[in-house]
Amino acid sequence: MNKGNRLFKLVKSVLFYVIIFLAWQILGWLLVDKFHVLKPYMFATPVQVFERLVELAQKGVLFKAVSTSMLRLFVGYGISVVIAALIACILSLSKRFYGDLRSFLSGTQALPNVCWQPFAILWCGISDWAIWLVIILGSTFAIALSFDSGIKNINPIYLKAARTMSCNRIGMFNKVILPASLPSIIGGLRQGWAFAWRALMASEVLNSSIGLGWLMTTGRDNMDISQLMGIMLIILIIGIIFDKYLFGLLEDKILENRGLK
Repeated sequence: MNKGNRLFKLVKSVLFYVIIFLAWQILGWLLVDKFHVLKPYMFATPVQVFERLVELAQKGVLFKAVSTSMLRLFVGYGISVVIAALIACILSLSKRFYGDLRSFLSGTQALPNVCWQPFAILWCGISDWAIWLVIILGSTFAIALSFDSGIKNINPIYLKAARTMSCNRIGMFNKVILPASLPSIIGGLRQGWAFAWRALMASEVLNSSIGLGWLMTTGRDNMDISQLMGIMLIILIIGIIFDKYLFGLLEDKILENRGLK
């Protein structure tokens, strides 16, 4: 039954995306070829996008751009997670200024990623350091707040039971706090990844010599709608893969182990 459900979900997902691409192809034919609502440089069909991506791949540009962007993302995101964990620890230990610190982090999180771009360029110049800084500032606070929420929302009964059994601080963290807050931690990592991905694209569009954002910029400058839409499709696919098949599966596994799904 479990294998049957997985096969059904796979077929359903494939059918969904096939319908999306067929609708996209038909829409392009209607708007550009049939009724001439849009000019050819304003809209590209899936076939045209695929042909352009193949050209970029044959030149070696596409793979270099994807690998460069992913390397920047992993570095910036990894640093963000470490800093966020430290901030969450500070929040959990802070009693007197907890409300003020959390409000400050919430307000900072609401700032658009592009707001950090001028500061990053002034401080780090046109370099990968500037991109990493925007990723860190754009995702750290969201991750830290999710970590803190997971810790604060632990059922007090778990903590009282652990204290009754003379559990020390290390045991309390390893056996109670971390397992109980794990769903919120995974959710925070998932949200932080989305923020980091957006921050990376915003940075590369304005401050990059190679990368997916840079390919979008060159596509715009050359009025190459096939390249522009193709790179957007690549960005979308990468986002779906990590959100659904990494963080989504992790979250489902944790919920299944706890009998919540």
